Amino acid sequence: MLNIVDRYVKKQSAGGHPHPAQAENAHHRIATQNAISRRYCTLLIAFVFLLAAAACAPAGGEAAVVPDSQVEPTVEPVAEPTEEAQAEEPAEATGEPRTITDAMGREVTFPAAPQRVVVLSEIDLDSLLALGIVPVGAPNGRGQTTLPSYMLPLIEGKTTAIGPLGEPNLETIVALDPDLIVYSDPYGDLAERIPELEQIAPVVVPYVDTGDWHWKSVFQAVADVMDKGVEAEAWLQVYDEQTAALGAQLSDDLREVSIVRWMGDGPRILLSNAFSSDVLSDVGFVRPEYQLELAGSHPVHTDVISMEQVNLVDADIIFAGGLNPEGDVAMQEALANPIVQTLSAIQANRLFTVDGLAWSSTGGPTAATQVLRDVEDALNQVAETSE
Repeated sequence: MLNIVDRYVKKQSAGGHPHPAQAENAHHRIATQNAISRRYCTLLIAFVFLLAAAACAPAGGEAAVVPDSQVEPTVEPVAEPTEEAQAEEPAEATGEPRTITDAMGREVTFPAAPQRVVVLSEIDLDSLLALGIVPVGAPNGRGQTTLPSYMLPLIEGKTTAIGPLGEPNLETIVALDPDLIVYSDPYGDLAERIPELEQIAPVVVPYVDTGDWHWKSVFQAVADVMDKGVEAEAWLQVYDEQTAALGAQLSDDLREVSIVRWMGDGPRILLSNAFSSDVLSDVGFVRPEYQLELAGSHPVHTDVISMEQVNLVDADIIFAGGLNPEGDVAMQEALANPIVQTLSAIQANRLFTVDGLAWSSTGGPTAATQVLRDVEDALNQVAETSE
């Protein structure tokens, strides 16, 4: 039986004229699984030519994404690594391999500063972007046929879509020639395909959900894998300062919040166990009592409601967004419905439309930045209308 690399080379050969480098590189990937030191020597030679550029930019060539400094002007942006982080950079610059034990208890060896990372989940992509690393490959967003929409400004033209979430095209991954594959909390059929993925590149699992899933924990685990724990701690410190600054703007009549995600077939309440609900809780918002009770007994983070039940989402302020274009259309039609117009939040001009994918994603620091930015804009508008 042909392995994934051989199948890829055979498919390319079917066209009549495969590029010799593609075939050589694909077979080299398999050979080096048992001789990994030789592969890192090759990387080291290539790295010499990139040393000057690498000394001036983080892995991936992008500045780290930090919470929007407009929320609190006095907060210093995390643009430069700390002295401790700078002290660790020479070890990364050598390109020598690192060996870690991942969340599945597997020993994984990979380059200390991988340059071509492929991720298999949204939160891995989200986390790496916040650390200044732009993966070469990532899955489509949930419910979308493209890369996750809220991250497109950071990855468009740089990251290749590898297929639907949970169903990556392995031949596309082979063609990207990754030096590391990152996959937090593997599940289902794809988790069983890790040995096949390992034929392409080392696979590291930073985080496995044991019932206490939290986007900050995943972010820190991904950062530790990439040897960027200091940068993650700095990001989280700025995040804490900004949520506190936004919380100071809340009042007794502007504290209860609802989050609604619209699909083509109707609305869903994002419950208190959803990612964006956690961010809003950090700011100081609370949920309606009904939603709190529902979250405690609900197996998922959303609850489907009918238009006749739309009163269940009423609160001091509402954030609503569609997951995809069909959801956006359904939401705009619903907002014109007389029943929806009776909501006190709408009558007070306190319903704000947001990116439904960012708000209902599995989370991550990049999505959290978007949520905080949306909250800041909403609070500013409320303040303006109250004057």
